Amino acid sequence: MFGDYLKQLRYQLGLTQRELATKLNLANPEFSSVDSVTISRWERNATAPKTVKAIKVLRELTLDLRPFLLSLPSPENETFLDDIIYERYYSQKALLLSSGYEELKPQEEAPIIEEALFAHDIDTHLPRLHNFFLNADAHYPGMLDLDFLALDEENKLIAKVYRDSESNKVKGHSISFLFKTKDLDEHFTNPNQTLPFELVRSYSEQYQFAMCCLSRYAMSEQVFMKLHPTFVDYIASKSNITEIYYYAFDNKFSDYLVDLGAKKVAYDSPARTGSVKIGRKAYRKCLLKLDTAVLLAQPAMIYLLHQHQTNMTAQR
Repeated sequence: MFGDYLKQLRYQLGLTQRELATKLNLANPEFSSVDSVTISRWERNATAPKTVKAIKVLRELTLDLRPFLLSLPSPENETFLDDIIYERYYSQKALLLSSGYEELKPQEEAPIIEEALFAHDIDTHLPRLHNFFLNADAHYPGMLDLDFLALDEENKLIAKVYRDSESNKVKGHSISFLFKTKDLDEHFTNPNQTLPFELVRSYSEQYQFAMCCLSRYAMSEQVFMKLHPTFVDYIASKSNITEIYYYAFDNKFSDYLVDLGAKKVAYDSPARTGSVKIGRKAYRKCLLKLDTAVLLAQPAMIYLLHQHQTNMTAQR
């Protein structure tokens, strides 16, 4: 529970309840009304802040939010995730797009291996990625020109590949980058700008970061339920990643983030089939920005974090 973890962290930091209240007062105007009485009531679990505020409090004290988040019950029925999985893999449209003229025979799914993008098969993964970006027209502006290997060597690339353990075929991938939050806040002054890749950073505990999720793909539900839990676990374990920038061209997930309060930072030219609406116009691709505290507080993310624990247990 929130109160138990808060008390544990206060003891670890050697703070009194009054000192903790002062620390929070100075850290964020949102905590200006917090005093030692508030801290006492929280630690006794007499009251508790809403989940978003609880996360914001804890990230002033620790990098690892998982002990608190995993103490929240995993939702039994996660409608939003169910809807996304159905639409992507089982809807009539999905079945039509993946259909062929050969007889479909039931096949047992082989385990999916998750690994760093360039852990193996460097010479084949890069062309595969390039092909995917071009075939799906799903690359963020400027990504095709990046030196992925150099970025990886400098620990400036957060990338995973998901492959079938039997056929060794790639079944999914994820690519993200880290920027200092202040660098992006200063950079984006109009919606036509793109990410300044020259400012990509490697992770450090010393700064506040924004994680930019620019390319993610899962060929099946099985891959989806490994890729996304890994993403949630990553940001839950690094509380100084305080913002998420998401490159959106998926209607349902775009709407979900916007409903949570995501800000439309940048977008491309208007398109009749665009998935992101701004005023009366629709845009095919859009860069959305959201506070990680808001994202991690959602039932779907709590479910995915619990799923990551299940995935890790199954691998042991």
